[in-house]
Amino acid sequence: MSSRRHRAVLLLHGLCSTPLELRQFAAALRDAGFHVHTPTLAGYSATASNRESDSDPASYRRWIADCAREVEACAATCDELLVCGVSLGATLALAVAAERPALVSGLSLISTTLFFDGWNISRWRFLLPLACYTPLGRFYRYRETPPYGVKNPRVRAWIAREFERGRLSSAGAATIPTSSLREADRLIRHVKRTLNRVRAPLLMIHAREDDVASLANVDYVRERVATTTFREIIVTNSYHMITLDNDRDHAALKTVQFFNTRGDNAAARRLHAGP
Repeated sequence: MSSRRHRAVLLLHGLCSTPLELRQFAAALRDAGFHVHTPTLAGYSATASNRESDSDPASYRRWIADCAREVEACAATCDELLVCGVSLGATLALAVAAERPALVSGLSLISTTLFFDGWNISRWRFLLPLACYTPLGRFYRYRETPPYGVKNPRVRAWIAREFERGRLSSAGAATIPTSSLREADRLIRHVKRTLNRVRAPLLMIHAREDDVASLANVDYVRERVATTTFREIIVTNSYHMITLDNDRDHAALKTVQFFNTRGDNAAARRLHAGP
């Protein structure tokens, strides 16, 4: 049986979102023959109320530790483990690749967020640390606003209708608690310090018109990771939420092709090495 039948992808959604955000993207990976696992992470994934419980507080260290355990569990049952993340999920993917470099065979990072510097980010963004790190934070929650990271008008209208019916849409939560924003900031700081430990072959897919995180995020990662295999694809018909937007199928295809190339290369190395 081909080793390709035993390849797994750990797929990480964005902050305060759910695996539903990636269901169509995950389906494309499964159709290509990958086993796909999209975990729900305590204190990171959204809940119906999007409120923290005392038992599941937001903690970037816990997010990394939980992802590391997911990586270990997947790696124990497959021949090759690949990790794909979207938005802050891409940032989290970088963290776990630095934490478990021997277990991660490849990375696909979509809309990587290390700087909130896209064209739809408020000019008052510099005041966010006051909310995150002072008592003022209890009065603040970040609220999603149009275009919701989506260029496609039909998908954007669908997200707006879901927000009208409740706090949570398939694209994520309507609001993000200050505690989650604080831990996201801490995660980003941690990843910036550990990028030089990321050795896995890496693909970055990013929108030229990303409304949340500019192309400076791609430049920053490219200049600091330790991998010898780096590819980037810049799409032109989406905003931040590429996996829900016009370039969704293209991003899935390029991820599959990149992961297949990694698998083919690994098989060739094993064949060359012999039994």
